[in-house]
Amino acid sequence: MRKSYIIGAVVVAAAMIFALLSFKSTLTSYVTIDEAKAGEQYVQVAGLLVQGSDRYDETTNSLYFELEEPDGSRMQIKYDKSKPSNFENADKIVAVGIYNASDDVFHADELLVKCPSKYEGRISE
Repeated sequence: MRKSYIIGAVVVAAAMIFALLSFKSTLTSYVTIDEAKAGEQYVQVAGLLVQGSDRYDETTNSLYFELEEPDGSRMQIKYDKSKPSNFENADKIVAVGIYNASDDVFHADELLVKCPSKYEGRISE
């Protein structure tokens, strides 16, 4: 009976270690544009869409745009998937990916687009 407890404890411990390592690998930290450019790591960068900087290349299915932080730092983003439907109305865009110094472009695997809420209360006069 003791042997089964030891085997059970080892299995539970192994499962917990596997779960912890899996969870840790999915964490992606938020960084500034300057921090993203400093290292080639998988990160999240948040900012505002620079108006007029976006273009969609239908032949390669790629979206190109410029992201700007409140301090004025800017970075070119390339997203190789279809353009999100609410992209132009975005208050804030989070690009998840990696910066490539050789072409000076942040290659995003995922875009999180935050739009103004249509459910916000109106100010009455």
